[in-house]
Amino acid sequence: MNSRHDHFIPIREALRDPAAYIATHKYALWLLYLPAYLLYFGMLQLRNVPAEAVHLIETPLDRMIPTIPAFFVPYALWWLLFPGALVFFLFYGTKREFLKLCFILFGGYTICMVVY
Repeated sequence: MNSRHDHFIPIREALRDPAAYIATHKYALWLLYLPAYLLYFGMLQLRNVPAEAVHLIETPLDRMIPTIPAFFVPYALWWLLFPGALVFFLFYGTKREFLKLCFILFGGYTICMVVY
């Protein structure tokens, strides 16, 4: 019998026995990148860098763009979309889709951390 909540079955199974889920979905271990990234990001924020060693990444064009408070909403929603997309593709996407998303997101974030 199909229930209207059948789409939650993969999540329920993962929550019921996380070790068994990871054993059958080893690629889920890529999510361990997130705590490592956040730790490194926090360490970068705590650095005490002299002002003369800082290079602002700004162009004259950037100064011409107005600050519109309403645009903060989509920017803030990105921080919900990011983990939400990872969870969605982990449970409902294919392995290839999940790994492609991880590669794009984690690759971009890693490049930014190396540059900063």
